[in-house]
Amino acid sequence: MRFNLYLIIFLLFFENALTDDWNIINIEDNTKYFEIESYDSLNYIISGEFQQKIGNQIDWFTFIKKTKDAGKLWEFVWKNNFSIPDNIEVDKPFKLSMLTKDIIINGTEHGLILRTSNSGETWDTTNFGSNTKCNALSFYDKIHGAAFFSLTDYIAMSDDSGKSWSKISKPIIEDFDIN
Repeated sequence: MRFNLYLIIFLLFFENALTDDWNIINIEDNTKYFEIESYDSLNYIISGEFQQKIGNQIDWFTFIKKTKDAGKLWEFVWKNNFSIPDNIEVDKPFKLSMLTKDIIINGTEHGLILRTSNSGETWDTTNFGSNTKCNALSFYDKIHGAAFFSLTDYIAMSDDSGKSWSKISKPIIEDFDIN
């Protein structure tokens, strides 16, 4: 009886939260999205890849887009190797973190952490080796963050908003008795 009362109250007061507050924004054909992050209610970044025909060939290109107006307009801040040196192979932007409106951190599938402090005009690169992938990227404030790299199973820490990274030892799982 008590559960039913709570359910009725929830449905009466929170009905709009479940339906009216969600908007579908700019869904494009031939586009796959990977991840979205926000700095505040207006500033978001989203990563993905899109298909484009060049001559007779169809290729996939990766990107990061940014909005400053809650998704009304989106602009590219990173597109494939845009602003990245030609000798660095960058494929998919796997993990994103938006520390400020201008500072974006991008962990890729080829062991790179890319950082911009000017909304994507230029990017600094930290290379952890192409035989690894950034599977997790997390900042608990604007200064301190961590990244986990699979295939090599190591962790990198930053205490300067992603400007530099230090490898740390991974947690060791000791045998334990499940009985």
